[in-house]
Amino acid sequence: MSIVIVSPVRRWPGTVTLYDTLTFPQYFAVKEAIERVDELRANANGRQLDITELHREWVPAICKCVQQWELVNFPVPVSVETFPAAPLRSAVPLTDWLIRELTQAVLGEEEVPNG
Repeated sequence: MSIVIVSPVRRWPGTVTLYDTLTFPQYFAVKEAIERVDELRANANGRQLDITELHREWVPAICKCVQQWELVNFPVPVSVETFPAAPLRSAVPLTDWLIRELTQAVLGEEEVPNG
């Protein structure tokens, strides 16, 4: 079973299908993105990081974890090289949304039921 999520971004309406079960390469791509973003923030030395600097670390993981893209007017094929970084008004909310969804999928995988 897959996880189908609906885009909240008006510029790119449609759905994105995430893998329900992540493989080791997918899982570690997400974990590494989290670690790289944490490292960037720790080494910023008070400098305000541009959101696109953080998103750049996430795009490879996003591309690995999406099973199917069904977004209107979105690049085909979707890859690190074609993933939109601008216009910011649309690209930032889209990437933030995908990051939240992937983080939730990974953290959900880490929950171990009692008993």
